Amino acid sequence: MKKFICISILLLLSGGTFAQQDTTVYDYPDTEAVPKQGISEFCFSLFEIFDDIETTEDQDITCLGRIHILFIVEIDGTISHLNCIDHCGHTFDSALLADRFKEKWNPATINGKAVRSKYHIPINVDFY
Repeated sequence: MKKFICISILLLLSGGTFAQQDTTVYDYPDTEAVPKQGISEFCFSLFEIFDDIETTEDQDITCLGRIHILFIVEIDGTISHLNCIDHCGHTFDSALLADRFKEKWNPATINGKAVRSKYHIPINVDFY
């Protein structure tokens, strides 16, 4: 019976000693997250989204400004919290945008350790 009580107390006390994963999202890591295929190739494929937007003759789409694509690169390189803002009232197919972000990235690091980080891609837009 004493063994059972001792083991129970040890299990209860050890319950709080498991390592917790850092959920902090860093704005300025030591090294930024980058797409595995490289930033140039990624941006080129991202800009193709705007080539895919089709308009009909009766649509009057005029948009000058900037689109901001914001997201978080997780520790495992996946993308989360994908958000597109200030897009001149033009809606983008979320599946089309998400398709560009399905590939894993190399995560950001601080002191050599992978961390969650924010990423922002501004895109100048000129639709006529």
